[in-house]
Amino acid sequence: MSDVPVVKVERISTGFEYLDKAYGMTVLTGRGSRIVDRIFGLPLGGVSLWAGSPGVGKTRVCIAVAGKMNANGYRVFYIQNEVDPEQFRTWTADKVVYPNDFYIHTTRDLAKQVSAIHKCDPHLVVLDSLNMLPRYQSPDMIRAISEEYKRVARDLHCHIILIGHLNKQGTVKGNNDVEYLIDVQCNMYRADSIASKIDKVNCEQQGIELSGMFILEFIKNRYGATASGGCENYVAFRHVGGGIECVTSNFASELDDIPFSRPKRKKKWRWF
Repeated sequence: MSDVPVVKVERISTGFEYLDKAYGMTVLTGRGSRIVDRIFGLPLGGVSLWAGSPGVGKTRVCIAVAGKMNANGYRVFYIQNEVDPEQFRTWTADKVVYPNDFYIHTTRDLAKQVSAIHKCDPHLVVLDSLNMLPRYQSPDMIRAISEEYKRVARDLHCHIILIGHLNKQGTVKGNNDVEYLIDVQCNMYRADSIASKIDKVNCEQQGIELSGMFILEFIKNRYGATASGGCENYVAFRHVGGGIECVTSNFASELDDIPFSRPKRKKKWRWF
């Protein structure tokens, strides 16, 4: 193991400060191990699973994240398997400036998805949704899907978000083997359904109403939790006129004093 190099995790910003901090922190050091910066955001080379019940807001948050990242110069590849392109275009009309390195793919064939991702060479990939792939409930198939997407994330040095569904028992619908195979797992709930977990004091101090809020709770994070409570971190969102905004988190006060840096985009050109 002494011959294996220690590699710092590179991260890219989602454009939402609390969401970046929930994903974890990479400390950059200089001479004498002096800390020169702290970078938060999606770990490049990693795969996330965002799971929630139908209609809770998974797609809306992913569109908001994808739109902000695209506006900040990142190339986005969005695989939309649940609605037709016309409806998806309507959903994103005021959140994405087309054309601006934002690509939509609609096939449900895993091999074709992977081939198209390689051709696009994006910074962020969103698969909406995992459950729409053929034979998703098969253990062999979910292992193949997970391993293939992990390979893509590693080879292209991008981040991939897989959208999944939760059943009534709170586990991933179809085949929960994926929970053990991905790097980061987040479950999404309506805030009023798990009000006991939300820092009501923090909300009251900020004048935040729980009504209409929904949260993304981090269940597992191989790239490091930043709060002292392990991976039980959450970020709360709500609907606003322009789409979605982050409003609070259970570790907001703990992290507010940590400087927030957005890593600069590295320009990369590739001819197809």
